[in-house]
Amino acid sequence: MLALSKKHRSQSERTKIVNENFDALERNCKSLLNKLAPTNFESISGKLLEILVPATSFKISCLVLEKASLEPKYSETYASLCQEAIRKCPFFREDLLSACQEFFEGVLENPDSLSSQKKKIMGSVRFIGELFNRRMIPSKVLKLICNDLLSIEREECAEGVCYLLSTCKWVFEHKHFKEESHKW
Repeated sequence: MLALSKKHRSQSERTKIVNENFDALERNCKSLLNKLAPTNFESISGKLLEILVPATSFKISCLVLEKASLEPKYSETYASLCQEAIRKCPFFREDLLSACQEFFEGVLENPDSLSSQKKKIMGSVRFIGELFNRRMIPSKVLKLICNDLLSIEREECAEGVCYLLSTCKWVFEHKHFKEESHKW
């Protein structure tokens, strides 16, 4: 009887169940991200990676970016989490880049709110710098972010570019990047 009732659920009932499961997954992910720290990285990251599948990848990448933007002192930890996620699930890289792109498009669409979002912008550029340091995003993405932020011509954006470049300054000293720098 139970199997029969599951089979005869309406589309709206099935959608509601999927949404409830997704909401529970989001709460679980946020809870794990709140607990994540360098001291418990292995255990918490393992739990997060257990729920990483293609259907949840973009949402998890958005949650990680959001958390990293609010807690810049843990940017390295969140970048390490992303590195582990990409090792386990290569599709995560594309979703992470899409999440970063959406974030910055939102910033560019509403430059009037920059003053109120300054902390979030600084946190996100620090996180992106850490991703760049780990070679998870290419230099052309870094260049696009810098150009887009500088095109706004606001102090907060210029400061964000400086913070981004200072986060990954050691990379600029490597021979490979010096050879590429003329393209910037």
